[in-house]
Formats: sequence, C-alpha cells, structure tokens
Amino acid sequence: MYELATLDKLSGFNYILTLIFLGVFSFGSCQTTDFVYHHYTTEQGLPSSEVYDVMQTQDGFMWFCTDFGVVRFNGFEFTTFTENDGLAESSILRMQPDQFGRLWFFGFEGTLSYYHNGKFFRYKYNKVLKDHQYVYRYIREIKIGNDGSIEAYSYSRDSFRIDAAGNFEKIFGKPVENSPDHIVLHITDDGVIMHTEHDRVNRINLIDFIHKGKTYGYARKEKKTASATSIENSEYAYYNDRYYVNIGAEIVCLNNGKVTETACKKRVICLYTDGENLWAGMETGGVNLYRWENDSLVLQGNYLDGYSVSRVLRDKDGGLWFTTTTGGIFYVINDGVKEVKYEVLSETPYFIDFKQDNLYACSLKGDIQIWSCPEEKTVKQLSLNTRVHRFSLTNTDLFLYGKNI
Repeated sequence: MYELATLDKLSGFNYILTLIFLGVFSFGSCQTTDFVYHHYTTEQGLPSSEVYDVMQTQDGFMWFCTDFGVVRFNGFEFTTFTENDGLAESSILRMQPDQFGRLWFFGFEGTLSYYHNGKFFRYKYNKVLKDHQYVYRYIREIKIGNDGSIEAYSYSRDSFRIDAAGNFEKIFGKPVENSPDHIVLHITDDGVIMHTEHDRVNRINLIDFIHKGKTYGYARKEKKTASATSIENSEYAYYNDRYYVNIGAEIVCLNNGKVTETACKKRVICLYTDGENLWAGMETGGVNLYRWENDSLVLQGNYLDGYSVSRVLRDKDGGLWFTTTTGGIFYVINDGVKEVKYEVLSETPYFIDFKQDNLYACSLKGDIQIWSCPEEKTVKQLSLNTRVHRFSLTNTDLFLYGKNI
C-alpha cells in the first residue's frame, strides 16, 4: 500500500526530500472523534458531582439540580441554593418553568418549591404531598392551572391533582386489582398523550400514544427476571409529530402513525431531541447521538462512555450541556469542533494533519504514525531517525523535509 522513496539532494542544501506515496482510501466518517468539553465538578464550584437536570432560563442563567441543592451558573461561577435559602429540601431531581414566570423544583422526598422574582418559596400544600407520597413517589412533571391547582405526573403509579384548596385526588389511574399500572409521561399542548403501562399478571410492558383521537400501541414481553416496575423510569421526547418513549434500553418512536423501536446497549435514563437529532443518555453508557433518516434512528456516535448521562440540553447559543450522576457537568461550546483520539508516538507529535479519515502525526525525531480513525488502529509507522523540519500533506502525497537522512 505504501512505497518509500528517497530523491536527489536539493542543490545548495544538505536536505533530502522524502516522499511517501499514499493509496486513496474511502473510509466512512471518523468514529474516534470526540467533543471538546469543559468539565465542571466540585473543584469548579459544584456542591456535588451528582447532577440530575439542567435548564436555561429566559435571562440566560443555567440552572442545575443536584443532591446537595440547586445551582445557578452565570458563565463564570456557580451559586448554590439549599433549604437555608427557602427550598423545601436540598436534594432536587427535576425542575420546570410555568406560565407565570416561576421555576419549580421537584424534591427527592416528593416536595415542591419554586423560584420567583429572586426568591425561593415552598409549595403551601407540601404536607398534603407527603401524606400521599405512597401514590406517586417522585414527581416527573406538573401542569399549573390558572385557578392555582396542580396536576402532576409521577415516575410511577398514579398521577394526581391538588386543587386550590389543597384537596388531593388521583387521576388517570385504574384502581382495579391486578390491572395494568398506568404512568402518564406527558400531555402535549395539542393533546397528544404519552403513557406507559405494565401488566403485572402477563408481565407485559406497553406504550400508548394517543394522537388526535387515535391510539397507537406497542407491547414488549418482559423476561422472567425483568423488574415489575421497569416502566417507572421511562423518559420521553418529541419534535413536531415525532414522539419518543423508552422502556428500559429500548426507544420506541411514533412518526406519522408508524411505530418503530431502537435498542441501546444500556438502560436509557434521558431522551432529548433538538430537531432531527435524538440524544439518549444511558446508565453508565454515556450518551448516544441518533439522526432520523429514512424513517428510522441511525446511530451517529457514542460520547462520555462510562458516565450516567442524566440530561442533555442545547442552550440558546448552540452549546451542549450534559449532566451526569457521577461526573458533574460537561459543556460543549461548539459540537462542530472535535478532537481526535489517537495513539501518540514515542514522543509528542510536532506535526499533525488529517486527510480522508487518517491522522498523520510526526515527531521532530522523524517518527511517523498514520492512524486510521474508522479502524481505530495504526496502519503505518516509520522511523527516519533524523530531525524533521517541515511536514506537508497533499491529496495523494506526504512530503517530509529533514536534515542528514
């Protein structure tokens, strides 16, 4: 594949031009690229590296939920808020804005708090929530009525409603013995209902999309060892008329009345879409990036492998935020800029170039390594045992200028 040739000495100079003839390769896209991250942990000011949620408010601030308080980031420093600042509790799982300009926080112990006009407030019926926590466990999402009522969808069991007077009632549930458990995930503004069910008798998980009066169903038989509550951690995302819901490691999509499924390598714990792209955060599996092509999800890459990615968000400036439950926060200013993972030479490369999915690295001592990104291996390695002064790469040739070769 390669041929090494030495040419005549250049007139007037004690240099030799070394030419490497290269074959033309037709590899696919590079699979060893990664984003350039800004990594934030407790060393940068977070109260904990266990981060559950991220949101950007209209004023541009970034907010994060952790097990040791709510954090606000102004681009330079983190400010942490806890029970001492007015939160009902310091371990916060999720947050959500409402139509009145308030930012609501959902606590690990089932409480609600909100931030408004620079102050934190505790929901006045938190005692009612605590008395009925056996019904809902953790709150996933809420809808605030103009009359002051709250309708809440939980991570498990039933959804519920608390009216302006503090009266509690279950909704959407089926209080019949041995009936399927129904978990409402989300109701869109145009009335699309996404919810999951679990038939404990037949051990079948189901997802229902109720779209414009028509129900689209999906069922998956559980394994004998499967958890009876595996639908409790289902997540959702949607873009236009395309809706995603997961059960365990499977992503189910409803698009134009057609239901498809995609398998991930680990249990999915978050879904986020910013258009044609879908991000699936996994437990200890990092985050998969999919693109919707030809009526299916096509995997584009996996990032932050080994981390449990709890939430993904693209901010107003186009940056990407990844929260993790073990490693803090990862921020990507521009996901069009990538860094390439490669095996370094015996010493630090001084010249680096990239062509046709191959990385070319050369040290000052004349050690040359050609790394194939799709194959993730070195395809050629040479040692000229001399100092290299110049490195030039064209479409077909690699030129090296060195002394006393």
